Amino acid sequence: MRKVWLASAALLVFGVAGCGSAGGGSNAADDVIRIGFIAPTQGAFGEIGENLVDGARIAVDQANAAGGIDGRQLELVVTDEGTSPQTATQAARDLVGDGVELVGGMFSSANCGAVAPIIEQSPAVLITGSCASNEQTGAFTGQAPFTRTFGVAARDRSTADAVAEVIGQRFPQVRTFDVLGFDYKWGRETWDGFRDGLDGGAGITVNREQWLPLNTTDFRAQVSAMSRGLAGERDGRGVFLSTYGAGTAGFIQQAESFDLPQQIAVLANAGEYYNVARSLNGRAPDMWNAYDYNYAAFDTPVNQEFVEAYGAMHDGARPVGWTYQGYLVGLAYTAALQEAGTDDPEQVRTALEGVTFDGPSGPVTIGAESHQADIPTVVSHTVGAPDQPDGIDVVETIVVPYGGR
Repeated sequence: MRKVWLASAALLVFGVAGCGSAGGGSNAADDVIRIGFIAPTQGAFGEIGENLVDGARIAVDQANAAGGIDGRQLELVVTDEGTSPQTATQAARDLVGDGVELVGGMFSSANCGAVAPIIEQSPAVLITGSCASNEQTGAFTGQAPFTRTFGVAARDRSTADAVAEVIGQRFPQVRTFDVLGFDYKWGRETWDGFRDGLDGGAGITVNREQWLPLNTTDFRAQVSAMSRGLAGERDGRGVFLSTYGAGTAGFIQQAESFDLPQQIAVLANAGEYYNVARSLNGRAPDMWNAYDYNYAAFDTPVNQEFVEAYGAMHDGARPVGWTYQGYLVGLAYTAALQEAGTDDPEQVRTALEGVTFDGPSGPVTIGAESHQADIPTVVSHTVGAPDQPDGIDVVETIVVPYGGR
């Protein structure tokens, strides 16, 4: 059984070895190097935070097992992101005020957008984990909007483009879509990108769009309206979800009671989904999903070690996209610290510009100008299967290379 992880203190420390607790810039051989990690640690997004932290912990543990950075061990200092830009910025201020100037993590793009300017006015560095709004890095413009902030998650547009490309190829007859999403920037950006990615939106009919507040889990009214109002023949219908986590799980469970998945040709989703399919205990519907990661997509030694390390923490379960993002934050910091030869934040910042390291998908480079990691997007075709690991049959994975945005 997977453990339930809940933070009860403002700051939690993991992966401690050695003595002392140095801030950025200290080079004492017996000091640890502290990496601050901001993530939601309780409430509706607590599971997401758990996954992000687990990924970073795996990277820290691996670095320490390999001898650390010039003999100095890494220490992960976790603080709660909360649920708003205000709580996230306070978390960042607390870390930097405590001398922790190498900062990573975070889930919400809105929170990242609030924290990046704070980091810009400090001596600290930030590597965002799950934040994926298109303006967070210079993936589109080529020039990073912040000199001290970097990103490892695929941009919203990359995710939407990837699933649109695959759905357009596999289901060319599906031209009518119903849309249900969370009413915020990420939700609307992924739908806009998906729609535009299907032949530039030409010939696509939007039957019904329904946008709901974040954290909505009761979709009975929306599912009922969608089921009653489906247009055209079954082979030409699709549903696109811009939801995640408990929202996606709630929609799927309520859609089953209306037999909705059987009335459409394709159900597609942009965003982390594997954890939802796992929670459905073998009853997940046939789904096409696009996100940064699926454990079955990459046959590399790094991915094998990552999957095994996560399985050892969680009774053989597979890591999800959020775990992968936290892992990339840890790997990026490890590589930059090794290149810089110090934990001085300014030198680490310089090292991060153009740094290359081996990730689960293969070599990853953070653009020197864009501050964006060039990771691919994975489109996964999955369906519930009680006899498979995690209750999920990964039918197929399609790796869509990073396209420069």
